[in-house]
Amino acid sequence: MIEPRPRSVMSRNPRRLRALIACWAIGGLVFSRVSSAEVPAAALSGFEFASVPGSPPVMVTASNRPVAFRAVTGKTAPPGLVPIFAVETHGRVELRRIPGKGQESFSDPVFFAWPPRPESDAAQVAGRWEALAVREDRSRHRFALELAVDGSNVSARFDPDTDYRFAHLTEGRWQRGRLELHVVYLNDRYRLSVERRKDRWMGSWRLEDDSASGPLELWRETPANQAPPRRGTIALHECQNPGSPERIYRLAGEPLPPGWQRAPRPLCEVWKPHGEIRSSR
Repeated sequence: MIEPRPRSVMSRNPRRLRALIACWAIGGLVFSRVSSAEVPAAALSGFEFASVPGSPPVMVTASNRPVAFRAVTGKTAPPGLVPIFAVETHGRVELRRIPGKGQESFSDPVFFAWPPRPESDAAQVAGRWEALAVREDRSRHRFALELAVDGSNVSARFDPDTDYRFAHLTEGRWQRGRLELHVVYLNDRYRLSVERRKDRWMGSWRLEDDSASGPLELWRETPANQAPPRRGTIALHECQNPGSPERIYRLAGEPLPPGWQRAPRPLCEVWKPHGEIRSSR
């Protein structure tokens, strides 16, 4: 979660570069200060993630603008945090809790943060899970998937380093402690159904034509780090101007340009821009 030196937005990894291009677009909307007399521009201003020893990486603009907030970065996050994605839609880029439809397999989170307090249960679903499915002939098939959740909607990305990278989710729902995933893998369609049992999900898988089925178990590996505490966090809101398709993002209590309104439901809770954040041990 903590890098020994700053990480620039430049990358030679094509998938990572696509995500960073999206980050550049968001930089103009999220981190620039918009004057009260102008509509937020979609011009790219860019930002990068910088790390300081003893603190999680900090989101900063590539210019001399002040830090907007602090967040956790990396490929995966400790349990408790939820991923935030940059999603391109209708010619603009927005921050969302789940990737765009059909973009799950190549969408990396921009950052990780705490879910809003009224939705703290989302952290029970979000994150990386190991899975074991047993077939009727007792053969065992292990795979991994990364889940993201927004309300009752769930997205999944299967481990891109295995053959299961060809699997994709067509529908995912989480409700009342039950997780339902509809998955297409090669030429087969599966339904995965599990319920929360302490620190695991237990249930079954089956082909949608009922020709095969078996038990299924999901669990987390022991994390290397724990999530930073909620101390010093503040809600991050998406804001809209009625009649305009553009979005800006502001912390709770931060002034808005005339005519702009915060979404009543926060996107997540990030750490305030000032002060040091240390991971709990």
